[in-house]
Amino acid sequence: MPASALAQQAELLDHHYVGLSDIQRAAGIASHFDTLLVFESYPIDREAIAAASSIDGMSVTDVGVDSATHYPLTLQVTAESTLEFTLEYLISRFTADEVETLSTRLIRVLDALVGDAAGLVGDIDILDADERARLLVESGIATTAPAPEPVGRVGARTVSRVLAEVVEADPEAPALLVEGDEIAYHELDRRSSQLARVLIAHGAGPGDVVALALPRSVDAVVAVWAIQKAGAACLFAGDLSAAEMATAGAIFGITLEPVDGPINWLVPSDPAVQAELATAPSHPVSYADRVRPLAEEHPAFVVLAADGTVRAFSQTEALEQAEQVRSEYDIDYESTTLTTAVSGRVAFLESLSAATAGALSVLPSTDDIADDLADGEVTHWFVTVNEPTDAADEDIRIVVLGSGGSGQGHCPTLYATDQDSYLVQGWQTDHSGTIEIPHLLLGFADPDTFVGATMTDTGRGTFTISGRPITDAETLDQLDLAEDETAIEVPRRERKFYGATCARRGVLGSISAS
Repeated sequence: MPASALAQQAELLDHHYVGLSDIQRAAGIASHFDTLLVFESYPIDREAIAAASSIDGMSVTDVGVDSATHYPLTLQVTAESTLEFTLEYLISRFTADEVETLSTRLIRVLDALVGDAAGLVGDIDILDADERARLLVESGIATTAPAPEPVGRVGARTVSRVLAEVVEADPEAPALLVEGDEIAYHELDRRSSQLARVLIAHGAGPGDVVALALPRSVDAVVAVWAIQKAGAACLFAGDLSAAEMATAGAIFGITLEPVDGPINWLVPSDPAVQAELATAPSHPVSYADRVRPLAEEHPAFVVLAADGTVRAFSQTEALEQAEQVRSEYDIDYESTTLTTAVSGRVAFLESLSAATAGALSVLPSTDDIADDLADGEVTHWFVTVNEPTDAADEDIRIVVLGSGGSGQGHCPTLYATDQDSYLVQGWQTDHSGTIEIPHLLLGFADPDTFVGATMTDTGRGTFTISGRPITDAETLDQLDLAEDETAIEVPRRERKFYGATCARRGVLGSISAS
């Protein structure tokens, strides 16, 4: 350790009389320690010890250090003539095989760093050829087909990874409020890890869609997190029919009342499922647990629009949408959110925006929404278009999200036409050819395109946008406008990219413009 650092540590010795328990009593528990990094210098002069202890033919042949750990996993590094790595672990959290696997991968990473000191950590493959081949076989992927380059990349930005970062930042922070009881983030993390492993054991993983057909509840939120940890895509389906779930591509589902059909249902109250949950490990789920590698391009959420259009949001797109909502409506760890939606974009974005902000989500517990808003001290209420909001006081911000689908009462909506344009259905304004739409509606534009029209920010989470008024009766009949709605046509422009880019795909409604 540098002399300056040693000097700084020595200056702090006079303040070491306050114990951890005293600090916690004075400042509150906040976050428990789960990771420990300690540098201790214990130089051992083995030759001097051997010479000094040689008495009547007896001598000290070796010196070792024994220690114990109160942490799930502790890595000790000893530097003598060589570097020695020692992993100590709690057998209640890890098995010997798991720690052996971790140690092998650690050495592989260190070897890679020594071999290419200027290389990126994210480019290091922590799996060897045999382990990768075995995982491919076990996941059902053809043994002759190597995994795509971006899949399983160390450091990939996925919803599961961001949720883990939120838990690590403040595990004791309240994540959910139901009937006056708070559920901490670490508890949500523990329970969802167990359910994720059950989902994985049933075959759910990246590329699969899991229908969540549960009412707004703690179990539903646990299920959302579990689906993300398994790497699958979550379809909020609390009020969808089995046929609609199948249309959205669901092959797995979580519900209290399963129905016949192609969906492989998981019922949390089933004794068999309860037994699986009881024996499932609760430590964080990693790439090694999943049935196949998870990439940023895999879908994280799926939304079924009112016109039957399916919109899949990749891991990257879902996080970007949540970040936009948080930024636009000033949602952070001090916020408290609420929604009664059990399907659609509102359910998806309330869940992800609150979780990635480390905010508190209030679960409705009464028939009177005003009581839930007041008792939970809600700061942000996520609603669908035309949902009554009279119960909100002036301190509550109303987050209105467009549905992204057609049909009366589901405005605003964005349609791609066959004439390089968009039909935009929105709320009427005082000016002909100008409508009002939520900011987030623009997220439904085709990949690598944008709306080529003049827009003005209203300052209340919406834009006014101008274009050619739609007057054709046949087209208007297809749109099925409500009394306060109208539609305009605007150019669809193509984004120009320079350098490497990755096109992302989405699905929009299609209509012929006249």
